[in-house]
Amino acid sequence: MSEFLLRIKCLVDALSTSGDPVLPCEHLDAILEGLPEDYGPIILVIESKFDPLPIHEVEALLLAHESRSQKFVRKKLLESPSINVAQDGSSYNLQTTPFSGPAFQ
Repeated sequence: MSEFLLRIKCLVDALSTSGDPVLPCEHLDAILEGLPEDYGPIILVIESKFDPLPIHEVEALLLAHESRSQKFVRKKLLESPSINVAQDGSSYNLQTTPFSGPAFQ
């Protein structure tokens, strides 16, 4: 996320330097339009504000969302034990979860 935000900032700065300044709302649109689908909930929060959030606050929200998502994925991976099953010389990896049992039933 930080690399993505830096690339957008570099483009905005380059346009401004060339005499074609980018409005904050255009900067915000460039960021939001470049986000993947899993950022939908945070995009809704950002767009629901009556007054547009400053870019630095949007960046902080996006970085926090990324960090929280990564923690959730790591936690989920730690809670899901793997079972390796060998069959005819092939190995299959079955994921189990506390709620649903084996992923392949």
